[in-house]
Amino acid sequence: MKWLFPMFCALMVLSFPAISPAAGGKSVNRQILQLLKEKDLVTEQQFQEWNRQLTEEERRELPVKYDGGMVLEDAGKNFKLKIGGRAHIDAILFTHGDPVTDGKGTPANNEILVRRLWLTIKGTAYKYYSAVIQPDFTHPSHFQDATVDFEYSPQLHLRIGQFRPPFSLETSNSSNYRDGMFQPISHENMSPVRDRGIMLQGEVLQDRLFYGLAVTNGSRIGQSDADEHKDWFGRLFYQPFRESDAAALRGLYLGASVSYGRQNHTYTVVDNQPASNTTWWNQGIFRNPVGVNANVAGGTPFFQFKNGVNQNGVRSRSNLEAAWNRGPWSMKGEWQHMNLDNLSIGAQQGDFDIDGYYLSASYFVTGEEQPVKRGIYKPITPKENFDWDQGTWGAWQILIRYSDINLDKSLLDKGFADPARFTQGASEYTLGITWFLNEMLKIQCNYNHTRFDSAVRLNNKDLNYEDSFSTRLAFIF
Repeated sequence: MKWLFPMFCALMVLSFPAISPAAGGKSVNRQILQLLKEKDLVTEQQFQEWNRQLTEEERRELPVKYDGGMVLEDAGKNFKLKIGGRAHIDAILFTHGDPVTDGKGTPANNEILVRRLWLTIKGTAYKYYSAVIQPDFTHPSHFQDATVDFEYSPQLHLRIGQFRPPFSLETSNSSNYRDGMFQPISHENMSPVRDRGIMLQGEVLQDRLFYGLAVTNGSRIGQSDADEHKDWFGRLFYQPFRESDAAALRGLYLGASVSYGRQNHTYTVVDNQPASNTTWWNQGIFRNPVGVNANVAGGTPFFQFKNGVNQNGVRSRSNLEAAWNRGPWSMKGEWQHMNLDNLSIGAQQGDFDIDGYYLSASYFVTGEEQPVKRGIYKPITPKENFDWDQGTWGAWQILIRYSDINLDKSLLDKGFADPARFTQGASEYTLGITWFLNEMLKIQCNYNHTRFDSAVRLNNKDLNYEDSFSTRLAFIF
């Protein structure tokens, strides 16, 4: 009758396949089955058969949890479906100037708009392989991310599809977790946008060093490659004192990134607007990042290339980045340089440089810390969520930032842009406060003062500077 006990145990194991995994990662059922084998109460053949049946049961079980999105995952952690998204609702109030957003001289109105409405769906199969699609409902024909990933370890992660290239701390960060509502004026206008290609990234040296390498079309989001050339990207982000006993040093991060690629395309303007199929990374327009038109990168244009400008040469970028976190304090700074070789229009031809930088400081009044992982800033979890009945108020962060961008003045002097309408650069001052009600909901308020190097001619008026007050309700699920 010795066989009755193991048979009873086996029936119990197979009758309750939904028992949750223990802390070690194995389900209770698997631990019981392993114990039976170790006690020689089941044969090897019985063990293999029941183990196979458990695997089949686990694949059918999909316990639901929340982990930065709704997650359905089998007990064996081999198959997973994650559904999340973001909704950013903005309100913009212009307090000075006569800004425009469509390039046709039409004044912008103070407005409430849906800046982002994205759904993110990620499916994982056999633990290492996943696919991500991110439809953008503010641009019905667009996807933001659309990738297939092979992640064999934290040190080796291969990505193929449409993604944001590895370049710059601020640009690499999700719009969900940036300190300000908008990128600094320098990096909003100079950094690359999402593109199609292949990327390899990971963390090495005991997670001290994050690296990213990529090759892309050299175009812009949603656009096909305009020529046979490709853009190459590289980024390093290093935490040199990760294990240091000195708290003041542990939070220091240093980084650098570069991009290089040949371009051969002509800028086309239709009715003062860039052609819909333009492949220039910023649509050939440099803008104040604060704007009310969700269909463009930003707001008031202060520089735009003329119709017919051609580039048949190298476009390269270099970027230096530094960040320091100490408790609730966070300080960041980046400098970026861009070189545009062999631009021409008519008989004019030349090589031109663009430079930009920003410095920022932020502070959590409520004492939270801003985590960093894999070269980017991660979500904030308030020490206490906002709860009216309990009298708790979530997390509060304040921000101050300065940003500057300077284009080569000879771009205006040689007729690559209209000097009567545009300027060679701009400076931006930002004050901000963010209220994190919980990890999924936050309210941001930013005041931006943008000063142009010389007057920008818009709507038959000269605009020397522009002030705006912006708010955002962000729901991240």
